[in-house]
Amino acid sequence: MTKILTFFISACFLIFSCNDPKATKENAELSNYSNNKADLAKLSEALKKYEEPSQIIRTSVDKPCVVTGRKGTKISINPNDLITESGKPFGQTIEVEIKELTNQGELLRTNAQTVSDGKLLVSGGAYFIGMTSNGEQLKLKEGKTLNVQFAKLSDKEIN
Repeated sequence: MTKILTFFISACFLIFSCNDPKATKENAELSNYSNNKADLAKLSEALKKYEEPSQIIRTSVDKPCVVTGRKGTKISINPNDLITESGKPFGQTIEVEIKELTNQGELLRTNAQTVSDGKLLVSGGAYFIGMTSNGEQLKLKEGKTLNVQFAKLSDKEIN
């Protein structure tokens, strides 16, 4: 009986102590993925301090207006074309957030560069426009549009 019990304990020990090569490979890949994800998060955090800052322009909710970004982007805003996402009424002002990324350095620092087949593409820029009132996100009413004009910053053709 002792021999059978010893054999059974030894067999269990051997079975549970053997490494499954497939599981080991999957664990290594998962570990690499986690490390890469952590490295990307660190890089993204480091780049934030060099990121192009947003411009905040406040305007009245009483009448249409045109706001102009530092690099010449012009946005025509008609408060009658906007609503809050929650349906609540506007506050006293509309805060327009503009981010104008007009060169490769700004795109790279903001992690907004365009990539195809792993290669950076030449870009004419990227822009962000957001609007809030009293901390509420604004959106266009159905069927309404926003007129935006972008400054010509270069005579280079983009292919």
